[in-house]
Amino acid sequence: MIRWMKVFRDLWNNRSRTILVIFSIAVGVFAIGMIAATYQALTASLANQYAGMRPADIILKTAPLLDDDFVSSIRHMRGVDEAEGRLALPLRISLDGEGRTWRDLTLYSLADYENQRLFLVREQDGSWPPNKGEVLMERASMEFIGAQPGDQILVKTAGGKQYRLTVTGRAHDLYRIPPVIEGWIYGYVGMDTLRWMGQPEGYNELYVSTTSSDSTSVRAISEKVADRIEGLGLPVYQKTLPNRHEHPMNFIISTILVLLGLLAGLSLFLSGLLVVNIVSALVAQQERQIGIIKAIGGRSGQIIGMYFSMVIFLGLAACMLAIPASQLGAQALAGFVAQLINFDPPQVGMKPSIILLQLGVGLIVPILAAAPAILSGNNVSPARVLSEYGINQVWGGFGTLDRLLALIPRLPRDLLLSIRNPFRKRKRLLLSLLTLTLAGAIFMGIVNLRASLNETLNQMLGFWEYDAWLVVDEYVHNERLIRTALSVQGVEQAEAWGFTLGRYVRADGTESDNLYLLAPPAGTELLNPPIISGRGLLPEDTNAILVSPGFLANEPDLGIGSKMSVKIDGREETYTIVGVMNMMGNSTIGYFTLIDYEDFCQHVRKWNRANALIFTIAASDLTAQQEVSSAVEQRYDHNNIEVISNFLISEEREEIDAAFAIIVALLMLMSVVLATVGGLGLMGTMSLNILERTREIGVMRAYGASSKAVFRVVIIEGLLIGAMSWVLAIVFSIPISVLLARAIGLSFMDFPMPASYSMGGIAIWAVLVVVISILASLFPAMRAVSLTVTQVLAYE
Repeated sequence: MIRWMKVFRDLWNNRSRTILVIFSIAVGVFAIGMIAATYQALTASLANQYAGMRPADIILKTAPLLDDDFVSSIRHMRGVDEAEGRLALPLRISLDGEGRTWRDLTLYSLADYENQRLFLVREQDGSWPPNKGEVLMERASMEFIGAQPGDQILVKTAGGKQYRLTVTGRAHDLYRIPPVIEGWIYGYVGMDTLRWMGQPEGYNELYVSTTSSDSTSVRAISEKVADRIEGLGLPVYQKTLPNRHEHPMNFIISTILVLLGLLAGLSLFLSGLLVVNIVSALVAQQERQIGIIKAIGGRSGQIIGMYFSMVIFLGLAACMLAIPASQLGAQALAGFVAQLINFDPPQVGMKPSIILLQLGVGLIVPILAAAPAILSGNNVSPARVLSEYGINQVWGGFGTLDRLLALIPRLPRDLLLSIRNPFRKRKRLLLSLLTLTLAGAIFMGIVNLRASLNETLNQMLGFWEYDAWLVVDEYVHNERLIRTALSVQGVEQAEAWGFTLGRYVRADGTESDNLYLLAPPAGTELLNPPIISGRGLLPEDTNAILVSPGFLANEPDLGIGSKMSVKIDGREETYTIVGVMNMMGNSTIGYFTLIDYEDFCQHVRKWNRANALIFTIAASDLTAQQEVSSAVEQRYDHNNIEVISNFLISEEREEIDAAFAIIVALLMLMSVVLATVGGLGLMGTMSLNILERTREIGVMRAYGASSKAVFRVVIIEGLLIGAMSWVLAIVFSIPISVLLARAIGLSFMDFPMPASYSMGGIAIWAVLVVVISILASLFPAMRAVSLTVTQVLAYE
């Protein structure tokens, strides 16, 4: 009973130290629990919601001429489980409502809203199904454009005709990527609305689910269905094979949560280091008490059990604090990510497995961290500690350090003492440096990740030496496209390009994921592809092609010099891969590729005609560029040239930046947790240093040291430790930056993104580490100042 009274007394008499340890362990347990609960809730909820919408295995896009009879015939094909046709109408929506600025919009029309078969669109609110002249906006799109029920939106067809549709409410289509990531806006109308707008009633999208989830079987059925469509004389513009078991944006969730999980584990590791620091100091401080206990008959098992019990109590207290907080944090984090991906936020419940995980790490990690110090302290003999008590507190200094300090003349005594003090407990100093160094290295690594993303985007978007991209509905004579655009004031240069979707046809007849084929004229000054390997296109090339690293990663049999057959609108041509360019792309969004304009014309049989216009704008201001781009679109409308898409490179950059900013913000959140642990570690170190130097401070006060001098010694000591950690963090941030850039690059671009380094991150962390050091040293310094000579001379 007396042993447990001692444990309680030690904890109570050193309340600040006890609270510090509990809070430090709690931060790590909180981070681990929050990430684990979030990951479990998000993955399970997204999988269930995605499965509940009955995803298709195959999506084929063609001309809007498929009818119900054809769709029914597909349902009866061997291996097909279900099929459904829909009409997707690409339009333009005026964001200002007055026709000055336009953005891409796709309106979907379902044959039967009440009896959907695949990729179910859920009713949220408003008229269901929408009546004539009404539109249900996809809920993420509605929030993006800021529309409200009852508002009217102005839309424009490719032929230039404008219509006003009344927004009656929202629909939820989990398959559609939110516009904050993709930039595309979606809505849903009835067939009578399309008839009123003069659109055909056939289907141009065919969704097919199969009886087998085997990828080889799915691909084979997709080829058969595509052959049937092409047998009707219709082209298959696009073929997509979604994974019915995984949402297309699942890779974002996985990447974010894996990185957050690694940071959470690191925070727990740092918490363990803090426990090592404090328990080591506690055992060292109580060596004489341990010796007395042994001298009066205390057994080693009792002493070890007493200190381990103390650690277990601290771990349990930390878990009691962290587990409820982690549930709140997980609910908030899960809701944020769910909104990002546009699915219903899951209810995060702390399942027994998560609670057991937190209890495990909250108890086992501190025990493992404290075990060496406890076992080492128990091995000290009573004779030594009772005869030599106090000797181990005396420090003669390090010869090398003293000699270096001697080279600096007239150093103030308090500054000299501040510089020497941290090195009195070398192990404690190393542990404090490790916590702050890792926190700083992670922070700098995340800032460097942002710099890496910016640099990669600069390379990729610098590839486009133009300001605007416009796609028309049909192939138009080059001269007409260019002349019409140049007639608009503010347009400087204009070129006619080819643009289409294609697919690589493998040797076995199967086809790849979608290729975005750009076809600029040879020698253009408006294109500067960042070549990773090989070379760019040359004017003398025939049927040469540039591909992205993501495409080659997905097609390992191809490389520089390989021949690849490309299908466009049902026609196949063979191209030679001459280079690899650094362009974003993956199997979800497709891969960018480049071919020469003349080769493109030969392939599609449209000589001297193009379906895309590239132009530069004199103004650099985004608003001014939008006005010029809209004026070009209006001029095309007046000349009966049907525009189906028109966007600015600046807008594209903003959308990509916004998507990556979310990832960086989440990682930065975890770096704040790490910085908190690092600050707590420094506070623990300074508190222990003050505790062990209580008599020394008393002697200083007795010899006339002022409160300001004592305060200054402690603060400068903390700043010195922070400065050393800052230097080390710069070094360790280099490999961390490489790892983060590689992970994000492989996830989003199938390419290990090169790391960049930001001086801004170094400078910002320098300021932060000064603030952390001062705050961490402030309480210990105030405690040192508050000690009286009488108190310190009575201290044991």
